[in-house]
Amino acid sequence: MSSIKSIRKNNVTETVYGQMKDAIVSGEWAVGKKIPSENELASLMGVSRISIRAAIQRLASIGLVESRQGEGTFVCELNGTQQLKSLIPVIALTKTDLRNVLELRMVVEGKTAALAAERRSEEILRELKDIYRRHSDSGSLEDAASLDFSFHYTIAKATGNPLIEQVFSILYDTYSKAFHDIVEAMGKERALHFHGLIIQAIENRDARLAGEAMDEHVQETIEFLEKESKM
Repeated sequence: MSSIKSIRKNNVTETVYGQMKDAIVSGEWAVGKKIPSENELASLMGVSRISIRAAIQRLASIGLVESRQGEGTFVCELNGTQQLKSLIPVIALTKTDLRNVLELRMVVEGKTAALAAERRSEEILRELKDIYRRHSDSGSLEDAASLDFSFHYTIAKATGNPLIEQVFSILYDTYSKAFHDIVEAMGKERALHFHGLIIQAIENRDARLAGEAMDEHVQETIEFLEKESKM
């Protein structure tokens, strides 16, 4: 039985959007397939084409469908990152202080490192070691901060979870500013110390140790910055 039903007049556009999204998420409208036309949907739901068009535009804005000139509207491949991408402008325009960033890191990065230790590939391990070497050799604040972020982002990649990687990608601007401020205040040596421990744990596939080392790394950063009144 089709999930598309006639709609009452109150909250029309929101209800149209909800039904169409449900049809995609449930698989009723399969990935890569063309969805019914605006006229067909308007008739099925008992609403205007304007409401249908508004819902399609909203679905397209979060990457669930795409409209092709002269062909119609098709369901995009779903990998869980489309909704996250819609957060980019919100995060980019939100002022976030250093404490908030570090608290977020405290919540997510230990578990991320643990998962990376369980799932990492040899290629990712080599990449982490190369970033560590370049970080150690870096001479400028900008290079050190950039490589510091790259290390943590690569750990997110090592999990093999596209949602975790996408979160780090979306947070790039916010994280980059935070890493710059941290390296400016602390230098790079303590970060390199913990990065070495984390790499060793990931290489040994020791999830517990990787998570603990990451948690200690972030916690030490918080305590240092609090002591120096930097946040």
